[in-house]
Amino acid sequence: MGCDIYGFIEVKLNGVWHAYNRLQISRDYWLFAKMAGVRNDSGRTIEPISPPKGPPTDISAVTQAELANWGVDAHSVSWLSRPELESLSEWYKTFPPYRWETPFHADRSFDQMFGYMFGSAVYSEEVIDRTPVERVRCVFWFDN
Repeated sequence: MGCDIYGFIEVKLNGVWHAYNRLQISRDYWLFAKMAGVRNDSGRTIEPISPPKGPPTDISAVTQAELANWGVDAHSVSWLSRPELESLSEWYKTFPPYRWETPFHADRSFDQMFGYMFGSAVYSEEVIDRTPVERVRCVFWFDN
């Protein structure tokens, strides 16, 4: 059975988290392994950025409702901060071997999968500087 990822980029405005955009990530076990150690088997020995942390305590209402819709099928719920997203982006750019085995993202950049804000990647410093966004994070979960 396959494993897929779901979730949102959330932004914090005036002290409140809001769902900004839905993740557009196809099945990619190398990426899942790096994000949270999910499907880190079958020859993959990737050190995850973070083991699953569970949902943030201040999760946005939209993200919380979507996660609740998945019920018990959602697993390995986690989130990555902006610095962790930057680290993931750098790894993605410098770890090309898996791309030959996982054709799903052959035509998609990291920024396309995780989203843009005003023409820049949502996790980039310039977006934080040019907008009222206080913080950015990625909240996600998997299903089988």
